[in-house]
Amino acid sequence: MPETPQRPTTLSWVVAWTAMVIGIAASLAANVAHATPTVAGRTIAGWAPVALLLVVEVLAHTPRPRFWVLAWARYLGTAIVAGVAATASYRHMRGLALQAGEDWLTASTLPLSADGLILVASVSLMALAYERRAAMAAEEAARPAPMPMPLAVSAMPQPDPVPLPPEAAVDPAREAAAAVPGDAGPVPLPEAAAAVPADADPVPLPAMPDPVPLPLPLPWKSDAPLPDALAAGLDRFPDETRRRFERAYRIALAADAAGHPLTGAELGAQCERGERWGRDRLSEVRTTVRGRVLSGVS
Repeated sequence: MPETPQRPTTLSWVVAWTAMVIGIAASLAANVAHATPTVAGRTIAGWAPVALLLVVEVLAHTPRPRFWVLAWARYLGTAIVAGVAATASYRHMRGLALQAGEDWLTASTLPLSADGLILVASVSLMALAYERRAAMAAEEAARPAPMPMPLAVSAMPQPDPVPLPPEAAVDPAREAAAAVPGDAGPVPLPEAAAAVPADADPVPLPAMPDPVPLPLPLPWKSDAPLPDALAAGLDRFPDETRRRFERAYRIALAADAAGHPLTGAELGAQCERGERWGRDRLSEVRTTVRGRVLSGVS
């Protein structure tokens, strides 16, 4: 069983950054001292170490892209910046050492100490950043998820009964007189019917049936293999964490393929994790799928 990733200690970060800053400072000082004594010349000479420091800072605080084209573009850019910085640092420091009276061998090998220090510090910072992200992912995966709330239709409020208007009082004599022709003889009038009182009780409406609770949605299932971009990097997690990530990816892919995309809360509940964990997995899945579509990969 692979070892659970741990967060790097503060001392590790301090040592790595101290070495990085000292190496960059030595390279920057040598470049500026050996450059043409003008503002433009010293600015140009000092740019390469600063660019390398910025690249290391970006790499340490951003995750590796899952889309391989973006990952290789980042590696290529890093190699270009590091190569330019190493070349400029070596030439300026070697020339400065020769001007200071050092022999040829010392002047030719001394710049390698600064470049080597920068290289070791850069790799150490990348490793620390990788371990920190892996530990954060493991902690998030091990965090207990809240209990999912059952879905049910809330009871609809019953409307108040609408009172019906009271029926008008019936006048039998008037109705009989209107029904008899003018030349007819007197017609005996029936007894007057009792008038309907104005404050009669309204007719009650039939009661509405109780609402039927909706069933819970069935979980999505899929046995399709994961894309390489999603499966890459899962080996560093423990078995349980890796299986949970794979299950979340398959559920999200199956839901999107069926035309019923899930929310972060729904995916987290199905994997016994929280809403934020579900949102992160959905973002990884959809970023990977979008990248495969843009690159023409089926």
